[in-house]
Amino acid sequence: MATIDGVDGLTAEILVNGVALANYDPPEEDIDEDLEKTTTKYIEAQPGANFQINININREYKHRYCDLLISVILDGNQVENIIARKERFQNFTTCTTPIDSHSYYTGSAWRKRKFLFSKLVLDENSTKRADTIIKNQMANLGRIELKLYRTVVIQEYSPVAAEGTVREHFLLLIRSTADLQAKMIIPRSPTPVPLEERAVDELTPEEMRELLVRQRKREARDQLARVRIKSEFKRERKDTTSDDDVEVLQQPPRKRIKAAETIDLTGDSD
Repeated sequence: MATIDGVDGLTAEILVNGVALANYDPPEEDIDEDLEKTTTKYIEAQPGANFQINININREYKHRYCDLLISVILDGNQVENIIARKERFQNFTTCTTPIDSHSYYTGSAWRKRKFLFSKLVLDENSTKRADTIIKNQMANLGRIELKLYRTVVIQEYSPVAAEGTVREHFLLLIRSTADLQAKMIIPRSPTPVPLEERAVDELTPEEMRELLVRQRKREARDQLARVRIKSEFKRERKDTTSDDDVEVLQQPPRKRIKAAETIDLTGDSD
């Protein structure tokens, strides 16, 4: 819960699905010391989720005998003024004023729109004029301001405007997880230890299967690499034994030996 120094019995909180979101103290450079009775807190956004604002007042709040006007400002736009009657503060030990939507007029009837955490999408192709407008709007994006005024309700359902001096002021800055980590407001996510480096006894069945799949893929890649290397080696050997590199040695021609003609000298002559 967000509290204000010097103001007892008054807190504010943001809830999603009935659970209060944690709030974090801002860095010193984000604190505006000129704002009296103001508290600034960072809150981690939950994109796509509806949220509710709770103003909690107990008997320690010294202004519980006054009617309160709670002005709700989202992204720099005042969206709702809520009257909290003093009778409620006096009849309960703790009184909670929930605010989960804002009213708007359709031209024929009043409707309510739920508060919603949405993602910020910027168009990088904006014109210079549009860029100036966006920069001005960005200064208020992700800001939830709750301003409390003392007031007197004369007519129960008369329109109420936020006027006079702000008595208490909650400034809640909604930021993504990455933004809060970049500001060192929340710790960065630890780098997970690779499955190959973890003890086998610590692995879940799903992690064991994943590790086995990885090993099989790695073995298949290694086998394919060995086949490619062997193929390249054979190709290189074939290329180095081309006809241009073969030296043919000619043997000297053999001498032909004529057969000798035999004459019989012992025969009788005719």
